[in-house]
Order: sequence, then structure tokens, then C-alpha cells
Amino acid sequence: MVVFFFGLHPGDEAGKELADLFPNLFEKKTDWPVIHKLNEIRTSIPFASFQIETKNTIEYLHSPIDVLKMACFGQVDSVFKAAKQVYGNEVKRVFAKKGGETGLPITYARYLVRGSK
Repeated sequence: MVVFFFGLHPGDEAGKELADLFPNLFEKKTDWPVIHKLNEIRTSIPFASFQIETKNTIEYLHSPIDVLKMACFGQVDSVFKAAKQVYGNEVKRVFAKKGGETGLPITYARYLVRGSK
């Protein structure tokens, strides 16, 4: 019996511009943990086929609050409120300078994984 699978995983390049635009809120990525993990799986399980396709495009953050929400993703509300208090004005300034009519463009990255066993 052949089993086929498809997976969509967050890409390591997602939001890569944010560390340059907001260095106090985002860290520059120095490693590629998702692709490393996918390759580890590829070599540890005897798949008949296994392909990883990188899909990158542009997404838009529509407001400065979206930047703060992304920076504080998974945190308790008090962390978000503190970040808004401390970094809110700077985020608004950068957003106004770098954003356009559709918002602030950032990289939307995903890995499409296909295979069979």
C-alpha cells in the first residue's frame, strides 16, 4: 500500500525584513530550523519519494498594530501592552515610512512538502 502525504510548513524566510525594520522587536535569523527539521525527517524515514518546495511571496501587514501582534505572538496580553507602550511610536514611524497603500510588505514563506511511503 502506497501512502501519499502533503504538508504545508512555515518557511524560515517568513518576515525576514522585520529584523532590519524593527531590530528591538525581531531577531535576525541566523539558522534555518524548519528546513533542517524537514531534512532530518527526510533522512530518518525511508520514504519512496520526498520533495520540499519553497514558496515565497509577499504579504502585507495592514497596520502598526499588526507588527506588534506578530512580535508578541503567543505571549500574554500584558507583554503586548508593554510592547505597544514602549515601541508603539517607533513602529508607527517606520510603518508610515516603509508601508504603502496596501500596508507594509513582508515575505510570506512556506514549505510545501510532498511524498510517499
